[in-house]
Amino acid sequence: MSNATARRFQPIFPALIVPETVEALRTAKGADYTRMTGAQVLRKGKAPITRTVMAFGRSHDAVKNLLVPGKPVELAVQHDGGSIKVIGLPRAKAEKSDMPAASLAAVTTADIATLSDEISSVLWLFNIDEVAAESIVAEMISGVSERPAEEEEFLFDNAHAEVLETYGHVMLPLLHAGLDEQDSARITDLILELPAYQVLEDICTLREQQSVHGLLDQAA
Repeated sequence: MSNATARRFQPIFPALIVPETVEALRTAKGADYTRMTGAQVLRKGKAPITRTVMAFGRSHDAVKNLLVPGKPVELAVQHDGGSIKVIGLPRAKAEKSDMPAASLAAVTTADIATLSDEISSVLWLFNIDEVAAESIVAEMISGVSERPAEEEEFLFDNAHAEVLETYGHVMLPLLHAGLDEQDSARITDLILELPAYQVLEDICTLREQQSVHGLLDQAA
C-alpha cells in the first residue's frame, strides 16, 4: 500500500448548505453522484466555511432533487478530508420525505437467507472458506463496518477509494477479513450484480435512517 491514505471516522452534524454550483456526475462504475463546489457550510455556533460538498450512493438518491445552485438546503453531513460528504436529510425533513416502498417494506428472514446464499456463492469463487464467508456476510448485514470506532484508522489504495466511498458497506467487510484490495474490489463488483443485492440496500437504508436520527438527536 505505497499510496495508502488514512481515513478516520467523522461525526455527523446538521448544516445549511448553499452551493455555488451543482454538478451531476457519474463514477467510473456508472454510479450517479453530485458535486457542489464553492458551497457555504453554515452550522449553528460555528463560523461559516466554504467547501466542496459531495453526495454519493443512497445519500445522493435521497437529496439530489433538493440541490440547486444558490438555494440553501439543510442536510446531515460529515467532514471527509478537505471536503464535506452528504449523509442524508436531518431528522425532521427525513420524516416528512417519501421513502421508496421497498425501503419501507419489512425485510423477511427468507430475503436475508437468499442474500446470504448469493453472497456466499460469490465468496466461494475466491476460495474463501465457509467460516470466513459467514463472518463477512454477517458483517455486511449487521452494518458493523458502517459505524467504526472513532479511533479506528483504515488504509486503502487510492485506486479503490471511489469504490470504497460508495460501496463501503460491501467492501469493508472483505478488507477486514484480510482480502487484498484488488480482490475486494472485484468481489464487490460481483455482489452489486446479485439479484438479491437490493435486500442489502434496503437493510442499509433503514439502518442509516435510524443511525443518522440518533446521532442528530445527540448533537441537538
